[in-house]
Amino acid sequence: MNGTFEDFLAALLAFESGWDRERYDSGDIQDWQLNQWSGGTVGDFYPNYSSWSELSDEEWSVMAFRSMNTYGFVGYQFGEALLIDLGYYDDDFYYGNGASANTWDGTWTGKNGANSLEDFMTEEVQQLAIQDAFGHNLSVIQDLLSANGESLEDYLGTTITYIQDGVQGSVELTLTGILAGAHLRGAPALVALLQKGTISDEEN
Repeated sequence: MNGTFEDFLAALLAFESGWDRERYDSGDIQDWQLNQWSGGTVGDFYPNYSSWSELSDEEWSVMAFRSMNTYGFVGYQFGEALLIDLGYYDDDFYYGNGASANTWDGTWTGKNGANSLEDFMTEEVQQLAIQDAFGHNLSVIQDLLSANGESLEDYLGTTITYIQDGVQGSVELTLTGILAGAHLRGAPALVALLQKGTISDEEN
């Protein structure tokens, strides 16, 4: 896909949050799923509407940033562990460290105006947080590659082949693809894919 950085962010948000209007319009995403991810019906958020299809593009975007999956990942699918690493949140018992889901019962630091989960579930905060996440993941990727005498430039523009569920695939490596993959699966899993072709799976 060719486009601007803003196009990339919009595509990533649609994919991660599930609030993908094209897939909704085609029937691949149903109202019951949007109800689940929003934690209510359209009428709970927009009393004058009877269907999510009535939302404007701006209202749709608002709901994407509020979207929460069954494991408690929110918006761009931020979890507690990453937000601890990024300095937005603090807890000693969280998803990935004893908890079976993101419970959001820790303490918010106030970074970029996020003093609560409600504050964080906004475009203003998450657009800053996703850029923090890109920078964090890029640094981890570079450190892991460097430990093996490699750099990201060794991979960008190349094509890797992998096997998933017995099916062979290939993909050209771009910086946006690497950033998206690292955000979805974590920087170490992304490096394992680059170096060994190892495919990791997430809960969903």
